Amino acid sequence: MIVSLGLAIRGGEIVVQAGTSQQDAMQEARDGLAMAPDNLGLNETQFSYGDFSGFGSSARNSAILQNSSMHSTGTSYDPLMAIRMTNYINQEGAIWSNVDNGNYVNINNKQTLSCWLYFGPSQHIHSGDSFGDGMAFVLQNPANGISSFSHNGTTIGTGETLGVWGMDTDKSIDSIQKIADTAIQDSWALEFDTNANKSKVSNDDFDDESDITGQHIAYGYPGDASTYVKHSADFIGSSNYYSMNHSGVRNITTLHDGNWHHLTVSWDPTTFRITYKYNDKNLDGSKSDTPLISTSDPVHATEFGGKSAMTNKLQWGFTATSGSAYEPNLIALESIPSSVEGTVTSDITDNTQNRTFSETDTNRNVNSGDSLSFNYHLRFDSGENKWLNDVAQITFPSNVTFKNGDANQVLGYVTYNDGSDAKAEPIYASEIDQDTGRLKHSIAKDLYVSSDGTYRPSEATITVNGVANDVTSTTKVDSVSAHFDSDNLITDTDTPDFTIKRLRLSV
Repeated sequence: MIVSLGLAIRGGEIVVQAGTSQQDAMQEARDGLAMAPDNLGLNETQFSYGDFSGFGSSARNSAILQNSSMHSTGTSYDPLMAIRMTNYINQEGAIWSNVDNGNYVNINNKQTLSCWLYFGPSQHIHSGDSFGDGMAFVLQNPANGISSFSHNGTTIGTGETLGVWGMDTDKSIDSIQKIADTAIQDSWALEFDTNANKSKVSNDDFDDESDITGQHIAYGYPGDASTYVKHSADFIGSSNYYSMNHSGVRNITTLHDGNWHHLTVSWDPTTFRITYKYNDKNLDGSKSDTPLISTSDPVHATEFGGKSAMTNKLQWGFTATSGSAYEPNLIALESIPSSVEGTVTSDITDNTQNRTFSETDTNRNVNSGDSLSFNYHLRFDSGENKWLNDVAQITFPSNVTFKNGDANQVLGYVTYNDGSDAKAEPIYASEIDQDTGRLKHSIAKDLYVSSDGTYRPSEATITVNGVANDVTSTTKVDSVSAHFDSDNLITDTDTPDFTIKRLRLSV
């Protein structure tokens, strides 16, 4: 047997690991990072490492902010923009928003987290190795701070805990409350579990539910005793064991399939409900036809220790663990909830017929030769920061000719709701990328709401003009995506699909 030695960075420290698959595991992480979708990168002032210093000398935080000075330089890790939570056996990782620097979830406002998740290839390079254990998105009371992680005072949680649920490793425990006390307190968690834990003998049995068949997504309250169920020993020589009451279980067979998966988590301040959408966007930015969507029951402030205890701000983060199984758990962020909450929508105006339609309209028919305007509406909703340096990358739909006919080849304009001249920001044909065929335009003004509550500006509309082609038969034009990439928000929208009708000339 060949035993290889490899270097891993845990919480900024270099640790020598030995194993037959260490280098393969490292390569799997690099392969995932190399495929990472467009993302914000990481502003290290807005995030903090989990602090494991109180969990015993062996506890190390495996999380790494790629492309950041928050890990040691001169390592073998490539400087690619993503968060690497775990990538090998017996690791624990945690990363938390820095509430003091304006990174939090404001429970009084609509809040959205948009990101991509990666759970590894469909099969390990080192054949025979198992996958585990996954990641969890966590909302918690900021008073808990960056030391939040599953622990029993001296030992840190591994394996099935995902770093957020209670620990079921001490067979002498006979109290559900004692299990709950080892979890992250005053929290709500959304788990992405790549390893179903159903072994009563080894106390590795949190997923002992009939509706869990394997890899799955579920949510719940880690620090609440009602989350856990005590089971009496059911054969000679066994001990009591505990399982979890999972909420909103969705069995997903392809968490680790070699692909990045998009996740949107939304907080509704009017209902106190959390909605998550998994696989809601394709890698090209277009909307997925088969998203998994789930909405929680109302989340009460008491679950976070009371509304007054958190001053309307929740700390958010990710935790991850591995035991005897492993995988590269990676995260690429597109938005930070409290930084910029922005919305982008699209519609089409048929100038010839003097009507505008969106994807929700049933009549999306135009005629050959109709003058069309493709409109992209950007709206700043809330946030600590301005919507900065936004660059629109617009894909043109088929069977439409985009030209204005004037000497300057102006395709359209950007207009704002601040009363400025609509002609002040033209969009030129020269901004079309000759390699991709996409229009790339830098939006001149930042979007924001000023401190006195006035809007200067909070909205921008990009309008690109074209003409429906002369078709020989009724022609369906598929929707296409537009990508908006800024310093603090990455988002996409799809144009409505529509149909071009052939004009019938009278004889």
